[in-house]
Amino acid sequence: STTAVKTGFTQEATKGSPYLFTIWARGFAITSGDSLLYDINNLYNYDKLTGNLVFTKDGKNILQANTQGIKSFNLFNGKLHPDVFVNAGEVSKKPFIEVLVATPKYKLYKQTDTKLQEANFHTDGVITSGNRYDEYEENVHYFLVKQGDKPKKISLKKKAIKELFGGDADKFIGAQGDREIDDDYLRDLNYTLAQ
Repeated sequence: STTAVKTGFTQEATKGSPYLFTIWARGFAITSGDSLLYDINNLYNYDKLTGNLVFTKDGKNILQANTQGIKSFNLFNGKLHPDVFVNAGEVSKKPFIEVLVATPKYKLYKQTDTKLQEANFHTDGVITSGNRYDEYEENVHYFLVKQGDKPKKISLKKKAIKELFGGDADKFIGAQGDREIDDDYLRDLNYTLAQ
């Protein structure tokens, strides 16, 4: 592999990725008319920079999916529950963001804002600053929308989750013990709320 030389320093490998998954995933989409779109030849990923669905047939050429008329899409990356992405204009300007909880009463969204921070290494011979590598930096936000309310930015703390979901999540939270609250925790919670 070739290494670029930027003014006065050798460029190192890029850290992070513009895509959600490190490997390509199987998936399907649902149209606004509730039809299923699926192509067995395609593998998919989510572009965190743009909020779009991307796909490949050969693992080399990456194409942006035509998402006109797409209501949602599911990506399966080997976990129990798929990653589900929806158009949520009330929460995000991106075409699609991830929904972790989706019941008639609650919707909990995860928005990942990613930007490329270019290498900015500098030295005057004594003092050095910056990085020798480009890096995709992520800033993750969670938004809860209760039926009829505006989106509310939330933190992933047990106390906050307990308050936001009222008594609806108490049984689930109690059964989890000291389990860390992360995306999979919320997907599991979604499954119990939907019961």
